Amino acid sequence: LVGMARQIARTLDVPVVSTLSGEDGFVDRLPEPYASQARAALGQRCRELAALVQASQAGAKQTAALRGLGECKRVQAAKAIAHGLAAAKAPALAIAWANAAGRVASSWAWQAMVRQSPARAAEALDVRTVAARAIADALAAQTDAEVVEELVQSLQMTEHPQALSMLNDARAKTDAAGHARLALAAKRFAD
Repeated sequence: LVGMARQIARTLDVPVVSTLSGEDGFVDRLPEPYASQARAALGQRCRELAALVQASQAGAKQTAALRGLGECKRVQAAKAIAHGLAAAKAPALAIAWANAAGRVASSWAWQAMVRQSPARAAEALDVRTVAARAIADALAAQTDAEVVEELVQSLQMTEHPQALSMLNDARAKTDAAGHARLALAAKRFAD
């Protein structure tokens, strides 16, 4: 489906949402360099989806797919990532979602795109806002040190002008330990 998403969206004038389910087994059986090329193509084609929905906790393959989703630079991708990040329980999966959130909202990437196409400025702020808010909320909920570190780095990547306010809002949703995590995140973001 990922390979046909562009044509389906154009023909039917609808957003296309997909999961990666059968591709993993097929790609795993390909010899190198074809397996790596196929994974890269899947990541590129995921940009044409309105959203990529988490089907399972598939490990390295899912992490690669999430990296590709993080490169989509669309509001729908940011919303899918926010949903996945909020639902992530396993630390490895939460790290992958956090990384995707930082990538989709990367201020440097958006600045370059807006220089090329100023009409995307509003979209840039929308994507960065969705991702930064999701990261702040995840910082209130996550306790694993590696996940927290990835979340802080991802929030820094957004360089969102309201990130400190978002962290403060998230603080109301947590306990004393969460307050400490959010205070540390705010200090690192401000530095």
